[in-house]
Amino acid sequence: ADDNASGTAAVLEAARILALYPIDFTIRFIAFSAEEWGLYGSRAYATAAGLAGERIVGVINLDMIAYADAMPEDLQVIVNSASGWLADRFLDAASSYGPLGATKTVDASFVYSDHAPFWDGGYPALLAIEDNPLSNPYYHKTTDTLDKFNLDFFTSATRASVGLLAELAQPLREGFPETPVGLAVAPVVYSVLFSALKAVRVTWSAQADAAGYNVYRTNFSHLDYVKVNDSPVVGTMYSDADVRMDLLYYYVVTAVGATGLESNRSREAVVVPDISTASAMRTLSLRALGVGR
Repeated sequence: ADDNASGTAAVLEAARILALYPIDFTIRFIAFSAEEWGLYGSRAYATAAGLAGERIVGVINLDMIAYADAMPEDLQVIVNSASGWLADRFLDAASSYGPLGATKTVDASFVYSDHAPFWDGGYPALLAIEDNPLSNPYYHKTTDTLDKFNLDFFTSATRASVGLLAELAQPLREGFPETPVGLAVAPVVYSVLFSALKAVRVTWSAQADAAGYNVYRTNFSHLDYVKVNDSPVVGTMYSDADVRMDLLYYYVVTAVGATGLESNRSREAVVVPDISTASAMRTLSLRALGVGR
């Protein structure tokens, strides 16, 4: 039951709830088969998604989330380094929706569940599991039955998971502007003899229900966005000059309606560091000081 009817039941409950609401991003509710045999189902899916060029924002893998060896129990959230932001978002959701204690572990060697093929494909993914290492004495036994569940812990784990999923999918709100689409970013570098100025040009598609737009930026994917414009942008282009050449930047855009209501965030776009230009300008500066060769 715990392994893994608990995760499957949480997926079905999430589907039941979120099917009632229109959302910005596609959600796929999946119960993979043959995990115990070698992650066959999830590996086939992740491989096909990569070949098709699918853009997966994140994978929430629930594997054994209903047994508590002692209360209060906390949920272990395991990620690789590229998925750290997803664990941070889960911990926030656990606090907001659970309520649930949760612990983040960054361990790319933990590849024993259906999140692992998504890591291999370069997709953000997390594993939520009741304990690491496992402490369920009924694991892989016929005594793994429903009566061994801690239903309060199970409910909190499910609520946290559904809350995170809803935040990522962004339910549409009546009366609010539509979510902007067509977001694109491009670095622009203006160099002179001993220095360089860099800006990021952010563009998006126009929409009829927007009186203006807000542009948000962060150095961490899907975390800690900060608005960079002082007032709503009129038009569909913004030049962000407050940037460095050696940092990674992620951008999203929102639409602001005539009454001030703000839409959901657009899909994220990223600007990668311009290492060659930054290195060249540093070398040039060193030479000007008589240090370089």
